[in-house]
Amino acid sequence: MRLTFGGLFPVTGPALSLGFALWLSAGSGVSGAVTPNEFGRPVARDFPPGRSRIGHLCQAVTQDAAGFIYIANGTLLRFYDGAVWRTIPQPTESAGVRKFAVAADGTVYLGGAGVIGYVSGAGESKVYVSLADRLPPSARNYDDIYDVLAVGNTVYFSDEEKILIWRDDRFTVVPCPSPQSARGARLHRVGDAVYVTALDRTLCRLVNDRLEPVADDPVLRGNRIMTVEAGADGALVLLTAERGFFRLAAGRLAPHATEANRWLAGKTILRALRLPDGALVVAFTSVSGDGGMRFDAAGRYVGPLDQTIGLYVKTIRDLFHDREGGLWLGTETGVIRLEWPSAVSVFDAGNGLGPGAVADVVRHDGVLHAATAEGVYRCAPSDEAGRPARFERVAAFPVYSLLSHSAGLLVAGYADLFVLTPAGPAAVAQVPPGGGGLQRSKSDPDRVWIPTTHGVR
Repeated sequence: MRLTFGGLFPVTGPALSLGFALWLSAGSGVSGAVTPNEFGRPVARDFPPGRSRIGHLCQAVTQDAAGFIYIANGTLLRFYDGAVWRTIPQPTESAGVRKFAVAADGTVYLGGAGVIGYVSGAGESKVYVSLADRLPPSARNYDDIYDVLAVGNTVYFSDEEKILIWRDDRFTVVPCPSPQSARGARLHRVGDAVYVTALDRTLCRLVNDRLEPVADDPVLRGNRIMTVEAGADGALVLLTAERGFFRLAAGRLAPHATEANRWLAGKTILRALRLPDGALVVAFTSVSGDGGMRFDAAGRYVGPLDQTIGLYVKTIRDLFHDREGGLWLGTETGVIRLEWPSAVSVFDAGNGLGPGAVADVVRHDGVLHAATAEGVYRCAPSDEAGRPARFERVAAFPVYSLLSHSAGLLVAGYADLFVLTPAGPAAVAQVPPGGGGLQRSKSDPDRVWIPTTHGVR
């Protein structure tokens, strides 16, 4: 099953249509700067609680082998069939799903408050299957599963006291006590290896279903580790929630040399996701400013992930990249899917362009201008903070056509021709009301043809 969300707008010839641009731009080689561009907001589809008939809080998102999207929606588990969100009943003791993991065979496993199990059933006939009754007697005191990870068809669940390994239809219990404030151990996949982190614990690796110490350091014990990734020359690269990236090599931990650390300073990361092209997206906790950031594969800052790109919410609770190329954002007010990257970027009232149809788009003196029924708008490129380009109005009357001319930017209004000057539009001549697009003469570049409802001027 392949779900289609929105579409791409084909463009032939010169790209004059508003918003046709690749969304993810490359950062410049200059530290702390982003190459200015004229990309607008990514194409997005939102699923707000009311219109989509789902709950508000969405703290986890995933996709199964058939392409269905699942969300942990408050205390409910829901999946999207391409038209509507459907509910999968949960046990009465469930207080909500926290994490998903998808095994190699495509099965969706889930863990949370009173939840440990998987989803069974094909198509729209899906049911939750609990694994609680398969736990050995010594492990049935589980209360809250905080993390779930799949490596092949082996699935790992962690709570505050142990790691539960589901393999070949049976559980293996690995003791892993952690402070209550740690909310259980975090599980990280590097290749086929599983690393385990928790506050006030050494970095460990699961070997033959036993925890094997890898490194001990105050940074590892005192920080939540968000990701563990393979680095160059056998090193590990670790992203902490509050102190950015570190590199672990030969048992020694040191700050990792990446521009991303400067941008992450003073922030607390709630979620982090490495995308298939190597780019990184992070979401912040509400106490550190909400929203998130985007980085390219080299660690250069690309831009924010917040309301400046059209999000209508501030707090992002989860990040998920689907196999169709979309980035899902679980939020505290529904769920949003961004085209990522997007072959079309959008300019509308949300980023400065007035309502109504766009009649013309022209570049003059290197600046893009748009003609609309609300006036003439000028495109301001993205800034050094990576906020997308936006339009600013420079003339407030209905405009039908624009033309870049040696005398200036010519503007065709309803019954007048203007030239746009630094002081504003200056009238050049009156013309019959209404008309078509201004045309430059090919034989005399200074001459302009003005189609009207009463002939050509």
